[in-house]
Amino acid sequence: MSATLLAHRYFFAALPDRASAARIRAWAERRLGSEGLLDAQRLHATLAIAPDFSTPQHTLSRALVVAGQRVAAPAFDLVLDRLSIGTRSAALRPGHSQKAALALHDEIAGAMAAQGVEMREGWRFSPHVTLAYRDGLPATQPVSDLGWTVGGFALIHSLVGLAQYEVLGRWILRPDPQFSLFG
Repeated sequence: MSATLLAHRYFFAALPDRASAARIRAWAERRLGSEGLLDAQRLHATLAIAPDFSTPQHTLSRALVVAGQRVAAPAFDLVLDRLSIGTRSAALRPGHSQKAALALHDEIAGAMAAQGVEMREGWRFSPHVTLAYRDGLPATQPVSDLGWTVGGFALIHSLVGLAQYEVLGRWILRPDPQFSLFG
């Protein structure tokens, strides 16, 4: 049975570096098994997301690229210290507030709004990295030594239902020069 394209989805995401993605994927396979596990290159933490569409949105994607170019924020450590298993997925989440991640989300959301792009209705920022899609009994467990230093973010065009991502832009995180004493 072949997959069916359900939607074109555009979102900003923090992507782990290759070593961190491989480490998280290997940990997830040891802990959860391989059923429904995402490939290492698909692991991400969604920072902001636009509504879904039935067709590609070239004007929207160009506006989102401009929004991404306007974001200025410092790199930060994303600490993922909770395994959260729900009835349809398993994800890593922070056990405590991630102020730097929230600040980056707010910066991106503001840049999107400045470009006239709305956030998906009903979506709220809740940092997590989905590890697998599969049925399970709800549970939360502490974990350690997972996460990565978020040194940049990307704009992703996802073909929902086909498990395909296209990276439309990448940006390095750095402080806004107006806040630097030496910049």
